[in-house]
Amino acid sequence: IKTLVRAAGVRSYEAFADSTQCVGMTLNDSGVVFTPTRNGGPRRRFLDLKTDIRCPPVEGAVASALMAAFDACE
Repeated sequence: IKTLVRAAGVRSYEAFADSTQCVGMTLNDSGVVFTPTRNGGPRRRFLDLKTDIRCPPVEGAVASALMAAFDACE
């Protein structure tokens, strides 16, 4: 964790977590599924939003879907 905090240029893991976004990613039979989250703060850090972003496992589609998932984070 110390390396992560140092690389992010913040003073603590909490400061890092307060300013981050998180996207879950799974691969299933129908393709790649990204789940954007809401940063709920220290007690409820990353809460899944109800929107999943799905795409086929193709490089360009995955890159676009991942960017859309980060854009959907709160």
